[in-house]
Amino acid sequence: MSTSNPAAIIVFRHAHDLPTDTQAAELKKYNDEHPNDKRGESYYYIQEAKTYNLPDPAQGSVTLPWQRLSPDGFNEAQNIAADLPSWISQHWAPVNLVITKDPRSKDQTQNPFQTVIPSADALKASNKVEVQLKDDPGFNKANLISDGHSALICWDRQGLWQDEGDPAGTYILQSLAKANPLPGNITRPHKAGTFYVFTNPDTHGKYDISQYNYNHGQGFVKVA
Repeated sequence: MSTSNPAAIIVFRHAHDLPTDTQAAELKKYNDEHPNDKRGESYYYIQEAKTYNLPDPAQGSVTLPWQRLSPDGFNEAQNIAADLPSWISQHWAPVNLVITKDPRSKDQTQNPFQTVIPSADALKASNKVEVQLKDDPGFNKANLISDGHSALICWDRQGLWQDEGDPAGTYILQSLAKANPLPGNITRPHKAGTFYVFTNPDTHGKYDISQYNYNHGQGFVKVA
């Protein structure tokens, strides 16, 4: 492949999910007042299955058992899909691989998939895009951009970033970065608002990391 832009791995956290702030406050109030009759599932899920066609028709479709993004989250996913292709084309090689959490089980979250699939559809306009579904953040990260194309990863916070008190394990940001621990100017991911870019791999498959804050009105602003 011939391109003037370097390949990169671009990683971000999913969009906002249910319950909304209003629902969360209502739910807490109700549960506090009715400790033996707590409300639950219907506040955290849209009880409706949904099928998505993947960008490459040869991959078929994926059916979600229910949906978890909030109305704001669905809007955020569409906004990212509108802004991401041009940002990538200005700085990095085209994306041909999208990796996200497998959403087909109720034991997994559907948020990353529903966040990234509009972007995968938008990116296919300039390149064939394969979507890979993974069960956990320990997936093999070797050779993700070895063919000169870029890769896009969307995941949940629990698999991206190790908070204080979290168990030892594989976290995507730490597993990709050359620096361990992460540099002090790299901050915790916000939903649909923090993008990490990994470039310049070494012989061990580790990368330089940079961070961009994203806002639909302002675009992607480098902060680290």
